[in-house]
Amino acid sequence: MRTTMTCILFLAVSVLAIVPAAAETYGRTGFHIDWWNSDSGEDGFQYHIPIEAGLDYRNFYFKVLTAYAYNEIDPDNESSRSFDGFVDTKVNLAYESVAKLPVDLLFALDFNLPTGKTGLAARDTISIADPDKTTITRMGEGFNVNPNISVLKHWGKLYTAVGVGYIWRGSFDAADTMEDYDPGNALNLTGAVDYIFNSQWTGRLFGSWTRFETDELAGVDYYEPGDVTIVGAGVTYARATWALGGMVKAIFRDKDERQNSFGVLQPEPENYFGDEWIAEINGRVQITDRMDVKAWIQYLMIDENDYPTTDRYYLSEREKTLFGCELAGRLTARWEAGLRLQSYFMEVDDNPSDSDAGSDFDGGSATLWVSARF
Repeated sequence: MRTTMTCILFLAVSVLAIVPAAAETYGRTGFHIDWWNSDSGEDGFQYHIPIEAGLDYRNFYFKVLTAYAYNEIDPDNESSRSFDGFVDTKVNLAYESVAKLPVDLLFALDFNLPTGKTGLAARDTISIADPDKTTITRMGEGFNVNPNISVLKHWGKLYTAVGVGYIWRGSFDAADTMEDYDPGNALNLTGAVDYIFNSQWTGRLFGSWTRFETDELAGVDYYEPGDVTIVGAGVTYARATWALGGMVKAIFRDKDERQNSFGVLQPEPENYFGDEWIAEINGRVQITDRMDVKAWIQYLMIDENDYPTTDRYYLSEREKTLFGCELAGRLTARWEAGLRLQSYFMEVDDNPSDSDAGSDFDGGSATLWVSARF
C-alpha cells in the first residue's frame, strides 16, 4: 500500500508542478458500497473509496482516478474471507479542437497504471468478477495504453460522432493459477447520431464494435474473446426544471476461441454468451436552484446461451430489475455533494448442470460523494 500511495502522490505532484495559473482544478471522493445475497447461501459486500483529481486548461484536460477497495465474501458451507488494497490508477489526457476545422476533434490518451493488487487466489478473483454484483470487478491488471480519436460534426439539428481507439494491454498475474497472463490488444469503433426535434425532444442512436486479439498465458495462446457489438437508441424530453428519458440497448457477443485438448485455439462449438437486452427509464427534477433529484428504473435480460442444458458450459436465462435514485446539491459555488442509492433483484432460471449458477440473488449499492472545483 505504501508503494502504491507513493506512486500516486508522485504523479499528482508532478502534474501540479506544471499547472498553469489559469487552469481549473477539481477533486472528487466519497464512499461506495455494494452488497448482495444469493439463494445458494453466498453473500458478500464490497466497498471502495475513490480518489479523483483533474484539471481543465483551455482545450486540454487531465484526470487521474484510483480507489481503495475492500471485499468480504461469505460462501455457503465455507468460512468467510476478505481481501483489500488499492486498485489500478487510471490517467486520462485529452485535447479538444472546436470550430477550427470543418469537423470538431477530440484526441485522448488513456493509461492504466498497475498500482492495484494482482495474483489473488482464483476463487477471490471469481468472487468479484460479476459486474451485476460489484462495481470493481478486478483489483489490478497490467500497464495499458489506449489512444483514441473522435470526430464530431453537426448539420442544423443533426449531430454525429464517430470514434476509433486501440488499446495495448500489458501482462499481469490474473490469479494465483494464472501467472504471466497477457490479454490481447483490442480495437474499438464507436458512433452516435443525435437529432434535436425541437426545444423539448431529442433522439439518439448509438453503437460500438470491438475486436479482440489473442490472450496468452505464459507465452502460449490461451483464449480469444469474440467480437462485441453494441447498438442502442434513446430519447429525452426536457423542460426548464425537469426531464424524462428512455433508452434501449442490445449487446451481442460472437463465439470465443478456446484451447482444445491439444492446446490449440479453436472456435467454441456453441456461443457461451447469450444476447443482452437493456431498457431504462430515467427522470430528473430540479427541486431548488441548488438541488436536483434523479431516479431510474432499469431492466436487463440475458438470454440463455447456445449450449445444451446438460453441458457444463450451459448458462440459463437471467432477468434483472434495478431501481435507483440520487440527490445532488451545490453546497457553494465550488463544492457539490450527493447521495446515490440502488436496489436490484436478479432472477436466474434453473441450471441443471450447475445448481449454484441457477441461483437468484439480490442486492444494492449506496454512494456518498463530494467534489470541488478551484
